[in-house]
Amino acid sequence: MAIDRKHAVAVMVVAVLAAYLFFSLAWISLPGPDADEVLFIAVWYRYSPISFYVDHFRIFHSNIVTMVGSYNGALKGWLWSLFFAVNRSMYTVRIPAALLGGVILALFYCWVRRLYSGPTALVALLLAATDPVYIISSRIDSGPVVLQRLLLLVGILAGTSWLLDRARPARAHSRLAASGLCLGLALWDKATFAWCLLALAATLLVLFPREMLRRLRPYPAAVFLLFLCLGSLPLPVFNVRAADSGTRGFIQWEPFDAERWTNKWANFRLTLNGRYLYTAMGGELIERGRSGNGG
Repeated sequence: MAIDRKHAVAVMVVAVLAAYLFFSLAWISLPGPDADEVLFIAVWYRYSPISFYVDHFRIFHSNIVTMVGSYNGALKGWLWSLFFAVNRSMYTVRIPAALLGGVILALFYCWVRRLYSGPTALVALLLAATDPVYIISSRIDSGPVVLQRLLLLVGILAGTSWLLDRARPARAHSRLAASGLCLGLALWDKATFAWCLLALAATLLVLFPREMLRRLRPYPAAVFLLFLCLGSLPLPVFNVRAADSGTRGFIQWEPFDAERWTNKWANFRLTLNGRYLYTAMGGELIERGRSGNGG
């Protein structure tokens, strides 16, 4: 009976993941490329006179690109070079991102199941896999966001394993190192990931205050911070080289004027009615174009 139940759960998990893959891969080449989506190709064309990456180091007469923007790292570019070596098209730009979105969902299911239960994990997986925002932002990886989600979730999984493993502290510290490295790589991938780190830290202190204070001693904290710094190393190196024109040169508080708050209120209303992402991708412009053509 238990085997049949496990088999049924496995079938449902596979079905949910298959549904996600169907919707994320359907008409994968449409719409056309977004500027932010293909920013990473600077890594592939690093020897071209039109290359627009902002930082690199040279080794064996080769340019090893580290930053493709003031706050965008070259991690995605180096990973996607494996696919570009086979073919360069919208398919090799988007299909790997969509597939990684499926991997993220599978890891998310495993994490929720470990902390809670199988039925809870299945419901969470269903909600995440059928979320239009998740599907669209995975297939059109404009930001980028897919690698950040993957590294964040792997970092959380490794950190959870460290937090719950009380029997083997040495092995647990290696998981803490893996967590720090993944989160550091995500920070290099895009510096705005710092907001995710702050949110994660606040969540841990709110939900697990006693456990965190009991286990986060100087040595494990040093291990985590060391590997966090190693993972994000290209980002601070770039900022040291670039001085005020680096990432921190673009950090500023937004003005509290009427125009800014009017725009925020409009975006808030779009979010409530579920049209923010659609509008941000030019959906309303397409609708107006069709209306004009029809008239």
